[in-house]
Amino acid sequence: MKIPSHSLLTFLSSLVLATEGQRPQQRQHQLRRPVVVSTPTASKSKSKIISLPITPHHQRVKELNGVDPTEDQNEAERGQYRRRRRRRLDRPAMPYSGDIDVDDEDGEEEEEEDSVAALYQGYGTHYVDLWVGTPPQRQTVIVDTGSSITAFPCQDCANCGTGYHVDQYFEEDKSSTFEETSCSECMLGSCAGTSARCEVSVSYQEGSSWRAYEASDLLYSGGPHDEALEGTVGSSFRMHFGCQSHLTGLFKTQLADGIMGMEMAETSFWYQMHQGSEAMEEEKFSLCFTRASSAEKKGTSAGAMTIGGTDDRLHETKMVFAEQTHKHGWFTVRLTSVYLRTGGGITAVSDSDEAAYEKVKIDSTKLNNGEVIIDSGTTDTYLTTRLRTPFEEAWLAVVGKPYSNSPMSLTEEEVGALPTVLFQVAGWEGGTVDPNAPNLVGDLDETAPNDILVAMPPTHYMEYSKKEDAYTSRLYFNEGSGGVLGANFMMGHDILFDVENGRVGFSESSCEYSVISDNEETGEESDEEAEEDVDDEEEAEEGE
Repeated sequence: MKIPSHSLLTFLSSLVLATEGQRPQQRQHQLRRPVVVSTPTASKSKSKIISLPITPHHQRVKELNGVDPTEDQNEAERGQYRRRRRRRLDRPAMPYSGDIDVDDEDGEEEEEEDSVAALYQGYGTHYVDLWVGTPPQRQTVIVDTGSSITAFPCQDCANCGTGYHVDQYFEEDKSSTFEETSCSECMLGSCAGTSARCEVSVSYQEGSSWRAYEASDLLYSGGPHDEALEGTVGSSFRMHFGCQSHLTGLFKTQLADGIMGMEMAETSFWYQMHQGSEAMEEEKFSLCFTRASSAEKKGTSAGAMTIGGTDDRLHETKMVFAEQTHKHGWFTVRLTSVYLRTGGGITAVSDSDEAAYEKVKIDSTKLNNGEVIIDSGTTDTYLTTRLRTPFEEAWLAVVGKPYSNSPMSLTEEEVGALPTVLFQVAGWEGGTVDPNAPNLVGDLDETAPNDILVAMPPTHYMEYSKKEDAYTSRLYFNEGSGGVLGANFMMGHDILFDVENGRVGFSESSCEYSVISDNEETGEESDEEAEEDVDDEEEAEEGE
């Protein structure tokens, strides 16, 4: 897939941690203005970023219901509409590809049919608000690197979950810029038989499905404000999406209105923005999910999405790069080893002198017998069944008790004493900017010192249920082949999906919005901006 280049305006967009709480019934109108900030680019020019505050789902639901966000919420309210989302690896790389050809293993082009995947309920999805049409109407969509199409319910969608979703159906008749796609211009779907519409349909193994017709309209990505922003939004562009007419299963009952596809596909959100907007020059975006301070995250920040690159001010370590093994479809990496580290710590490098490493004894070819994908639309992490026995043996050696995915009665101290899981991921062939970066494997594996380490502390894989007063491990070993590295793998990292360079970048981060907003409120420059100013001054002096 050849991707053209356009002008640059990276922007930090709003993500919301969807803990799937109670159904919203009443909106509390709070207009939150984005913070427009400057960030350095490689050419030392400063480009604008639209920075937006991020709110976790349980707090957002309270605001929509007019409840004080500081008040506690009981388990029944918080869990009434919980969703555990899971994707299985038995579908084509792109959920639907009506007009997109994908190379098969023999190098021949073939047309894909409607996909079959699995969607399960859970708490960990992240979503953004899209403002669609003229005048703009808000639609809340799950950010999904495992899907290629953006879709949400439109006005003729019958019984499509208005009682559950954040927003009302998108009313295309009220948008002066709405256009239904003609059969000669189908991008997402196709006109079958006598149909005069480009039709799109996706089905899931557990029974959920949706149907839509293809349309396009102007839209932009915004924060959790309840009113459209005034004036022209620089990141607005015309986008093709699925105007849903029928929903079943979890798509009907989830809080988010729809889904935003972020795969490597011509139909994805980022690709269409790259082609249709001067706001995006480089073929890359990053997702930053906040760390969980405890197994059940309670906070006022859930992360950030940056389109067009990454914001260095979010980074606590130098960014290191893993090889992206595919050019189309899913974002795939190659796992080379798994370790259990004792001694605590949430980062790849432990500060404890008592830290000890237990390597899970498995050949890397068995870890990668199938695709290992990074999927923001899946709550938990699912690895190959071939890893189960050696992982359980390593766990027993370190913990002294058998590994289990059943609920366990533990104290917070006992959870904190569980090992940190370290994933060794094959490094990018182009190398890493700083070979001394702390989250490289280094002497832990002298045969591959430039591989990267991604830490998953127990607060990310152990989920607490107040109702059961128990913790459950959300690291599973039940994939027939390959694996899915879900949202709990991504937490605590700013992850750069660098399509144009064939790599995935990782930097450890708190992903807190205040890192950016505090700079803007105080007028302070980031370290990178300050360094650029010094460089500019030195160049000016040399020129004199």
